[in-house]
Amino acid sequence: MSDPQALIEFPGIEGIVGGSFTLSAGVEPSVAQINSEPQESNYEKQGTLKLSYASTKIEFPDCIVVNQTARRSSSGRTTITTSIADRRWKWQFGHISGQYNARDTDGTVKTAPEGNKKSVKELLELLLDRMGESDYEIDDVTTETNPRVDWDYANPADELAKLARESGLVVHLSLDNKVKLLRKGSGEALQDRGSEQSKGAGVVPTTRPSKMLVVGGPSRFQSMFKLEPVGEDVPVGDADGEIKHIDELSYAPGGAGEPGDNKWEKQGPNFLFGVTGTFQKDGQTVKKRDLALRTVWRWFRIVELAEGGLQPMEDVLPEGVEIKEIEQYQFEKGLIDTTTKKNKNGDDVKQEKPPQVSGKWHSQGNPPQNTKFGALYSGDFDVDQELRIVKFKDPIYQTLAAGSGSSVSATIRPPELFLKIAYTLKDQDGLLLRAVLEQDVSNSDGETEALVIKREELVETYKQKYKANGSETAYLVDGVTRNDETIAEESQKYIDLAEDELNQESSEDFTYFGIERIEPDGSIKQIAWTVGGGAPATTRVGRNTEISFAANRERDQTRRLSQRIAGRQTEGELAERIFDRFLKQKTRS
Repeated sequence: MSDPQALIEFPGIEGIVGGSFTLSAGVEPSVAQINSEPQESNYEKQGTLKLSYASTKIEFPDCIVVNQTARRSSSGRTTITTSIADRRWKWQFGHISGQYNARDTDGTVKTAPEGNKKSVKELLELLLDRMGESDYEIDDVTTETNPRVDWDYANPADELAKLARESGLVVHLSLDNKVKLLRKGSGEALQDRGSEQSKGAGVVPTTRPSKMLVVGGPSRFQSMFKLEPVGEDVPVGDADGEIKHIDELSYAPGGAGEPGDNKWEKQGPNFLFGVTGTFQKDGQTVKKRDLALRTVWRWFRIVELAEGGLQPMEDVLPEGVEIKEIEQYQFEKGLIDTTTKKNKNGDDVKQEKPPQVSGKWHSQGNPPQNTKFGALYSGDFDVDQELRIVKFKDPIYQTLAAGSGSSVSATIRPPELFLKIAYTLKDQDGLLLRAVLEQDVSNSDGETEALVIKREELVETYKQKYKANGSETAYLVDGVTRNDETIAEESQKYIDLAEDELNQESSEDFTYFGIERIEPDGSIKQIAWTVGGGAPATTRVGRNTEISFAANRERDQTRRLSQRIAGRQTEGELAERIFDRFLKQKTRS
């Protein structure tokens, strides 16, 4: 009895003399090549690629022809080679938009609006649904992370490939036409089937760095800062005036002095009649008093931390980091602290609280008097982040009573003001401080630089707590609220995934006679079926190794070709263009 005949078939192609198909993992389409004799009739544009041998049948629906070439031998015989991409050719189309796993200011994943928090599995399901897949398997997903994604008309397949790679998964098109996401490295060793032609085995060495780093987003801090009263001085030339302490201003009553001279103690903050004279600005005559009314007792500059100096929370800063200049602070628009409000859908949504000013100042209440130290200011103000100045709508100051009886009078003094605000920090080299988890790698290939894993959504937060001191004239630090342990735990998950990628694996390369139905798994990278060409049909399988680099090149060329022809066309338009270009040509013998 003669051996069964192996066949490779595609609708409309006649006179087939052989062919091959290498099925590879990933989101790019794999490409079959069918060799045939010239024919006058047209080929089908799309159809089912079939492989068969005895009772074994394998079918790949929704394939498409992407290329066709003709080659004439020295004997004058012409062979037509037709390249056919599996149904993953459609995945180059489509888009997805959405933002998920956004973080609150304290670094935790937001729970509102509803649907923001997504597991890796849920994100993969969203992508597969947008790719038009309905029958898929992703039960192998065990990664307990919530990666931040911001999709803006992104290609779903590209995002699937990225997310799968980050989660230690392999994307496969199975022989039953399902999309499966399998744990990388999963699966059994290749089995003896009684039809082996050859066997190969080896190891897949990996280059191992000496350490790994997970680097998060810029760390966020929250502290209180002491403020000092400043004003804008008379400008020189076309530039704005220099910002100085109010006692150093050139138009201060009695002339410029030193901080602490109390030059303004007899000036009503709403009038400042003691400021006289004018200056020229942009061809206009401007009263110095108008400049004073705009800035004096209304502008306050950030000077130092409430507890003194510029070095915050020394026990949490990386070793060797010194904060000596106020320019190393990058002030934000609000606080790390949040408040909960209802959105238009009725969901509880966390929002950053605005900066807070507290301390002691002259209240405009009834009767007017200085507040108690620690009062929270409720008036309007803005924080100029570039100038590091708090700008109040109304003048803010203290009063000091002098004399007694009918001769009592009040003098004006600077208020005791403190600003609570969030900020990031730069080290002495100008680099933003970030969450960094470092881990040594065992059995490394010598001393190397670190493998860096960047996760911008992992943000450490540190909030300084305060209490008033006994004399109620200043604030004292009272501990730190921090989330660095939680961020370290999340970072460790990404290190563990990366560690799995570095593990050395054994490889196998088996070739079987005939067409074998072997399902891909997390270790099988490629399966290649070959039919005809004057040799017996074979099935070659690569476990933890690639068996056809030519197939990879063909896949890349197929994707580029499809993109070049299609541009932004629909699937149907792409198929029509490919058909017109490659299949309506009559082959000349």
